[in-house]
Amino acid sequence: MNKQIFNKKRSYLIILLLAGIILLFVSNGFLNTKEKDETNNTPQEFELCEKRCEERVASILRQIIGIRDASVMVTLDQIPSNKERPHVRGVAVVCQGEETPDLRLRVVLLISSALGVTSDKIYVTFTS
Repeated sequence: MNKQIFNKKRSYLIILLLAGIILLFVSNGFLNTKEKDETNNTPQEFELCEKRCEERVASILRQIIGIRDASVMVTLDQIPSNKERPHVRGVAVVCQGEETPDLRLRVVLLISSALGVTSDKIYVTFTS
């Protein structure tokens, strides 16, 4: 009887061990697949992400009083995954309007807030 209990416990232990090993393989395969999906972005997707950022920022800038039009160029360090914000390398902005220190500061602050980038990575110029 004692040997039967030992064999039963050993069987349960083996089953649990096998289940754990299977879970490790399944979860490891799932994680590797997920990482591959995030790194398989194409240059076209990269450019599309930059373009979307540029269009959104330009649209907001055009709503500032004193800016008639704005062109924006955003450069990203890497393509973001679905859950993270883009990593912005730099932003260049050409605004049409009368340049004032207040207006320049508002443009820099808007871009800094919108894209989460420091002001030293933002270049703003004005044309009449």
